[in-house]
Amino acid sequence: MQFVSDRGREHYLSDIRAIGDFLAAGESYEVCLTTTFRSPECPPPLDLYRRLRRTNPTPHAAYLRFDPRRLCAQAQAQTPSDSPTSVPAAPADGIGPGGVVICCSSPERFMRVDRSRAVECKPIKGTAARGATPAEDAAVAIALRTDEKSIAENLMIVDLIRNDLGRVCAAGSVSVPKLMHIETFQTVHQLVTTVCGQLDPREDAISAVAAAFPPGSMTGAPKARTMRLIDDLELQIPRGVYSGALGFFSVDGSADLNVVIRAAFLDTHGVSVAAGGAIVALSKAQDEWEEVLLKARPVMSAIAACMSAGTSDAYEIVTRRTPRPLHERPLAQPTSTSLDVFETMLYAPTLGSEGAAGARANGFEHGFYLLPMHLARLVRSSAALGVTCVPPPARLLEHLLEAAKRWPASDPLSRVRLSLSTNGECRIERWPMPAGSGPSRLPNLPRGLRPAPPLAMEALLDTHDAEEARRVVLDVCPVHSCDPSLVHKTSARHVYDAARARAGIDKPIAVADGRAPTVAKPFDVLLYNEAGELTECCIANVALEDGRGGWATPPLECGLLPGLLRAELLMAKALYEAVVTLDELVAALRDGRRLVAFNSLRGVYLIRLDLQSQMLDRKVLGSLQPATPSKL
Repeated sequence: MQFVSDRGREHYLSDIRAIGDFLAAGESYEVCLTTTFRSPECPPPLDLYRRLRRTNPTPHAAYLRFDPRRLCAQAQAQTPSDSPTSVPAAPADGIGPGGVVICCSSPERFMRVDRSRAVECKPIKGTAARGATPAEDAAVAIALRTDEKSIAENLMIVDLIRNDLGRVCAAGSVSVPKLMHIETFQTVHQLVTTVCGQLDPREDAISAVAAAFPPGSMTGAPKARTMRLIDDLELQIPRGVYSGALGFFSVDGSADLNVVIRAAFLDTHGVSVAAGGAIVALSKAQDEWEEVLLKARPVMSAIAACMSAGTSDAYEIVTRRTPRPLHERPLAQPTSTSLDVFETMLYAPTLGSEGAAGARANGFEHGFYLLPMHLARLVRSSAALGVTCVPPPARLLEHLLEAAKRWPASDPLSRVRLSLSTNGECRIERWPMPAGSGPSRLPNLPRGLRPAPPLAMEALLDTHDAEEARRVVLDVCPVHSCDPSLVHKTSARHVYDAARARAGIDKPIAVADGRAPTVAKPFDVLLYNEAGELTECCIANVALEDGRGGWATPPLECGLLPGLLRAELLMAKALYEAVVTLDELVAALRDGRRLVAFNSLRGVYLIRLDLQSQMLDRKVLGSLQPATPSKL
């Protein structure tokens, strides 16, 4: 069985060295770095949990299943199988659509509150593999108890948790009855500390959990700053349930929750296992990587054994994702309180006016290109991002038309930006487009009831030859396919701004004696994700000629903006979706196939990637693990 790692050994070691720089600079004292291993195979959930209980018994294990297929089983039994309301079936003990299962064999208690309002936390910091013989095992336990690095890890988290409990416990009640004692499990010894307190009369179990969440043993210290560092180190990939807490709150005021570690997470996409460790100034990078593998091993072995019906618990770990050195990533920044959601639209006052022939047939309405789609996406993104008081599309249209009355009719083409702030405030800005900067051709997009014939991409391309195509460069840092900022148009454009800065697009070119610069700036930056898959440009979606008369555009799952013109071209059968790896891109361009970019402001235009100047084969592609080949 094969697991794909979010980052390989070298990448993890590089991140640990970068954390060392953070620690030396006083940015943090301890950072809990994690990584995830994934497989598309999915074992029977209950079988996996039973096997974990046998092979890796722990005091805070848990099995939690949410499965709409099972919840709706009774309704489905009463519904004809061909009814659109029926729930899709799944194999026996399989996970239905939307289902998720957590199989957890956690050794760590996050927090317990009993009926007397006494609070107990038992953070784990310090791990060592069991010895092969009783004598060796005892020696390992003694070494762990006296290990300077493990003691430092544990002490810092104990101080953090004492501080967390001090916010909700009675003054002077927080104590440490057991400091760094050894608890032994099937495969490891752990260094555990018990921290206790008595809840203040004004507090309860819920406020106690809120004060200490997320568990300090899974973040580091100081908690807030370290969590921002972790976001950057882990490429903004949400940990999900992993490193959170799972347990119960009782009506009698008690509660008991674990820390979700040593767990498998199953859904219709497969299974994932996460593991990590605390990095302090005394950490040795290779030892930390070995600790990650040690912690993940029991869970991955159990999964492999389930998939082979118990005949083998063997598995291998492969790396598919691209190492991204930390110094090339943006540092953690505070969350912006002035986030704007926006749409940029092409405005041509002579097109799409009411009563004009073909007003809808050419894609313009009220002078705006793809207007209904722009308004719908703005409302959809605003709601998804928590904008309050989102105006309906009809109200936004009123604002646009009122603003358009004040614009001079002498400008044939304009760029219009419609923005919504976090409180729902609407703002409209307009900039005339310089002559020659507008689209030379825009798709004719019929809006009828009958399906239109497929749209030929050739009819949309500029008549420029390949030498006059707009030059783009390939970024040196990948985006992450799970980054939520890629799927909405917002003022938080750090991913794109950083790429443009690295390419020098926004940097003024110094020109001496009035002479023209010898090297023109690139027009845009071509982006790719952590798996070495093409995604988009900073200002446009892209498509690659496939050599068979078709054009392939990367699917949204690769991590890109769902462009409106992209959606229209897909609907018009001018494009199809396919993963395009960087290897395939280079091979296609060397074969003379064309690359295009497109958006609703500039239309469709040829772009040119200079392979020789970037030495892609050696510098970029050499550092990428090959992604699963597509069939271009």
